[in-house]
Amino acid sequence: MSFPTLETVFPTHEDLQSIFKHKIKFLLFKTDIGLHNSAEYVFKGSSYGMEMFDSKIRNQVKKGLKTCAIRDVDLELIKKRGFEINRQTLMTHNRNVSYLGNKLEWENYITKHYYQSDIFIKGAYVQKILVAYIIFIKVENRYVIFHPFMDRSYSSSNPMNALLYSFINEIISKEGEILISYGLASFSEKPGLDKFKKGMLFSEVPVARVVVVNPLFKVFVNPLIKLMLQSLVRVGLVNSHKLDILNYLIKSKEVQDAYDDYLKISQKK
Repeated sequence: MSFPTLETVFPTHEDLQSIFKHKIKFLLFKTDIGLHNSAEYVFKGSSYGMEMFDSKIRNQVKKGLKTCAIRDVDLELIKKRGFEINRQTLMTHNRNVSYLGNKLEWENYITKHYYQSDIFIKGAYVQKILVAYIIFIKVENRYVIFHPFMDRSYSSSNPMNALLYSFINEIISKEGEILISYGLASFSEKPGLDKFKKGMLFSEVPVARVVVVNPLFKVFVNPLIKLMLQSLVRVGLVNSHKLDILNYLIKSKEVQDAYDDYLKISQKK
């Protein structure tokens, strides 16, 4: 991936070949080639008041603010409690991310983030219990949302609504306006999550998300392997998240080819 993951980049063939030498299976990045296969959820504005939301979301925001205390997180607390929330979230999403689900890696990861001046880690507390957190990273003139995770048993307290509302208004009060991204659309459809983002006034901006597969692994990206994986998922031998990835790789071939054509034209110039 490019990092930050939402930056628009244009890696060359030489860049790709250099990275693939390190046994990377595939690369994922956002670019601009005039072809769109995804969307980025973005809010930009100088106001983010209650009157802007529909009645249902407005009630959720109000309940979240009433039920939750929103403040900067304590490092030692998020090391422990954040790790518990991470594991629950990963299990719900049926996926594995080592720096979120491995205790030592998580502690190293969150500690490095904690001491950066352009990174803000906000937590929602219910009766002094950390029930949700979001990492906001400032990249040049905009903010990017990372890991909006919560303990599902506290979902009725609407901590995510409260976290977003509080942070966005905090930045507007300091800087006059905000440009903030909630990330790209998911690989597999998550209508509930997309509905939440739109309800919180994030708009869909069409983008191109390119996946370039290492030539050594391209043989595995085909419908036959997909059928085999589907069978293994049905009997519980393979995580369904792997099938989601393969589906996305197969569907992304058109954009991969378009980016390859873009590089060929660029090199001729």
